[in-house]
Amino acid sequence: MANGWAAIDASFSPKSGRSGYGLDWFWNGSQGQAERGLEILLLALVDVTHNSAYTLKAYQTPTLPKAPKVPKEAKDLPRKFADKVCFDDLSGFELAGEIDGQCV
Repeated sequence: MANGWAAIDASFSPKSGRSGYGLDWFWNGSQGQAERGLEILLLALVDVTHNSAYTLKAYQTPTLPKAPKVPKEAKDLPRKFADKVCFDDLSGFELAGEIDGQCV
């Protein structure tokens, strides 16, 4: 097979329901948008001399792991800078100037 090419094609398959292996949001090219369903990836060897293709591998795209839930209220968020910044001693700073009689 002197005139051969490798081809990869991802195909979208709509699926209804709430669960199932690989059920996630994928790009549906025929609709031009992401939709909920399944995606099948196909690797094939194309023989242009004989106008045919041979499937080497078919693979279902797995579901990506979900991101953790984010707390809705700020009080539930961890405080990154709690008790780390203290402005009691400013002797290590220099006066840059004054604006309207206040040091800046």
